Amino acid sequence: MAKWKHTHLFFLLPILFLFTFIYHLESWNSSSTWSFLKGTFFGYRKTSSSSITIVTAYWNLGTFQKGFSKTFTKNTYLTWAKTFQYLTNPLVVYTDCAEFRDLMKKLRSEGKLNYETEIFFVKRKTLWPFQLVDRIKKVFTQPGYPIHYPNTVNPFYAASQHAKYAVMSDAVQRNLFNTPCYAWLDIGYFRDLVGNNESFELKIPPNFDQSRVAVNLVFNQSMGMDPFRIFRGNIVWVGGGIIIGTRKVVIEFEKLYHKAVLYFLEKNLMNTDQQVLFSMYTNHGRRTLKPKIELQLYIPRGHGNIWFYLGYLCRAVVNQTEIT
Repeated sequence: MAKWKHTHLFFLLPILFLFTFIYHLESWNSSSTWSFLKGTFFGYRKTSSSSITIVTAYWNLGTFQKGFSKTFTKNTYLTWAKTFQYLTNPLVVYTDCAEFRDLMKKLRSEGKLNYETEIFFVKRKTLWPFQLVDRIKKVFTQPGYPIHYPNTVNPFYAASQHAKYAVMSDAVQRNLFNTPCYAWLDIGYFRDLVGNNESFELKIPPNFDQSRVAVNLVFNQSMGMDPFRIFRGNIVWVGGGIIIGTRKVVIEFEKLYHKAVLYFLEKNLMNTDQQVLFSMYTNHGRRTLKPKIELQLYIPRGHGNIWFYLGYLCRAVVNQTEIT
């Protein structure tokens, strides 16, 4: 009898430990932790008919100046977020704002997209870009460093732009929806569609090269330009509003991007991800960083807003009856 008890106790202890571990993590990170653990320990994955999982984030930076005359507030982003009720792709959201989290839950529920949604409520300092805020601030407060609101003024804003690559990599590694591709999408990317109730899906763009990261060309630039001028002059080559890649490419690109941010910080240069991306692929950037992953540039055509060309190229209206 004693032998029977000891044998069963031996098998039960690991199981009890696992569920105790899950219980404590559950209290820290809500239902999304449970989804991740099911995938990790029990081989569970949600499946989606879509080819792209969308990743987005909102970090509560309060009210800040944007450009010469605009002011962005939390309500700006809460308004723009309404378009995510109609985005039928699987969606992974990261935020440190309870109000934004609750709104996204509500929007996705009203769009009958609960099953296609995971929301992670996180402390932003757990992500490497926000751990660099003090170093970014030191760059911005150099005497004579050019002021471009909020890019070179608010270190938290700059960090939030770098954080898109960190959360994309995290979402890929979780792979909750088992899609071949992942795309970063700014909260306000489809701001012009607020009030438009058409459901839509983002599809892989035409002629997509799976070995590259797809981005939107904004302005033709010389690759001979020096990063010093790019960062301090707030110069843009490609947009950071939408970024598309396969799982493998996204993970490798995030490592390259992280390396680039640290390199330019050492040179006392910093701005948003758009300046980092440009500088990475200049002649100088290629010599020093030796990027093994290339960008695939989608060149705007037609008369629409050049900043949003790639996203609208990927956008396809979905019949409401197709949403279950």
